[in-house]
Amino acid sequence: MKKFFFVWIFFFSTATFAQTSDVNPADALDPTDLFSHIWSPFCHGISLLECPSSKAEDLRREIRARIKAGQTPEAMFKEVNEQYGGTLRMEPSSRGRESLAYWIPWILIVLSIFTVLFFWRSKRKQFRGHADAKHSAADDSKILEDLKSRL
Repeated sequence: MKKFFFVWIFFFSTATFAQTSDVNPADALDPTDLFSHIWSPFCHGISLLECPSSKAEDLRREIRARIKAGQTPEAMFKEVNEQYGGTLRMEPSSRGRESLAYWIPWILIVLSIFTVLFFWRSKRKQFRGHADAKHSAADDSKILEDLKSRL
């Protein structure tokens, strides 16, 4: 039972949160901010800002030109997303299936708190049962006599 308890504690203490940024790529006014929130379609695992590929540089120029032409970052992001696939956004969406990335850590924390409280309460009841044990006056006198004889 102790192993189970410690496994649960370890499992829930290592829960990680989805890394998010307060900056929404669609709201970014500076193209550099926008580039840092988009995965590069040419360099896997690297943002568009950090990708050294010449194709990435061409895409950055195209995005800058679209923003200078007055296209909103949201519309530009949708077009780029349609052109290169739906996996360019670094942060998970707060809608649909991707919202689980935000909710699962909180659900696990709440479950772990309830689990700890449940075990703590059951252990407390178990120890309370031992503390409530009754003994008679005869038992008390025997205990006192035994203590006096040992001293």
